[in-house]
Amino acid sequence: MRYLPFTCIFLLLTTTGCAVKPGTAQSGTDSHGNSQPEITRSETSSPDVTQPGTANPDTAQLSDAQRPADQSSADQTAKAQPATTQPSTAQPGAAQPGVAQSGVAQLGAGVPYIPQQLSFAGETVPLTDPIVRDRLERELIKNVYRHSGTLTALKRVQRYREPITSILTKNQIPADFLYLAVAESELSPIAESPRAAVGFWQFLEPVAKEYGLEVNKYVDERRHLERSTEAASRYLSRLYRTFGSWTLSAAAYNGGPTTVTNNLKGQQVSSYYDLYLTPETYDYLFRILALKLILENPERYGFSVPEPEYTAPTQEIEVRQDLNLIELARQYNMTYNQLKYFNPWLLYRSVWSTSDKYYEQNKAFNVMLEVPAGKVYRIQVLK
Repeated sequence: MRYLPFTCIFLLLTTTGCAVKPGTAQSGTDSHGNSQPEITRSETSSPDVTQPGTANPDTAQLSDAQRPADQSSADQTAKAQPATTQPSTAQPGAAQPGVAQSGVAQLGAGVPYIPQQLSFAGETVPLTDPIVRDRLERELIKNVYRHSGTLTALKRVQRYREPITSILTKNQIPADFLYLAVAESELSPIAESPRAAVGFWQFLEPVAKEYGLEVNKYVDERRHLERSTEAASRYLSRLYRTFGSWTLSAAAYNGGPTTVTNNLKGQQVSSYYDLYLTPETYDYLFRILALKLILENPERYGFSVPEPEYTAPTQEIEVRQDLNLIELARQYNMTYNQLKYFNPWLLYRSVWSTSDKYYEQNKAFNVMLEVPAGKVYRIQVLK
């Protein structure tokens, strides 16, 4: 009996060895019986070869109660869905539910909506021309999906629409030219182009001075809303007298009257829509038209109308002599920063020489404002 345990062990080992197929090595030995390191197969050592739509062998035999909760619910959802997907009936450019409230444009919604009829400054846009329609479509796509710029323009239009259009109308300029200013600067008073065009209407300095704007080391009236809009009205009136078309006047505002005139003559056409021009001017009016469509009906293009910008109540004072801007701000319980916010045409920093009147006070930043004899500056301060 004392040899019985050893006999059982021997029989157990013999039985286990019989389960190994001939010609295969046992774990820990090679085919010759030599010892080798044991290799553990990890779950990521071989790629998952399960085909799409086939059951996972690890879960195929499990009951619903045994499966993970998320998989079981997913299976039930899949069973509840019809086998085929119905085509979308949404029109291209139509706002999707909930999109307008979020203020986000319709990503993936296709080509934005284009109306059957469109005009600029009372002049019809020939949308039946496929080239014209394609050019407008491209600009709509750019501006509908250019979220930061378009949302910024939406906010600023609420603030500046009334003062700009009232000045345009007073000077017999169509209100649609508001959107030209949006195309030029997004209605930023401090906008500046690589060519040094500045302000709401992006005047170059020589043209600004020609139309009565003051540009010096202290002030730049290209950044003054009312003064620059008056100057733009005078310039647009002159362009209209030259071309007899508001559409061509808008093109000439961007490309220059000489360029537009020469191209009209050289290409023997009379309409902007028939002209081939440099890329910027070629697309210029279509950008204005795209902005007009979006800003007049933002919800249609997937934008919610943002709340109007907060503006503190201000009053206008007249300044007829030199003064210290820091002291002026303190007088009206303001900071220099607030004074600059309400009066962006007052320059912050200029290039000074030692011979300038206020060189010492202004060499770091503009503290003193010099007022020429007979000049009156109207400055906005807090009430």
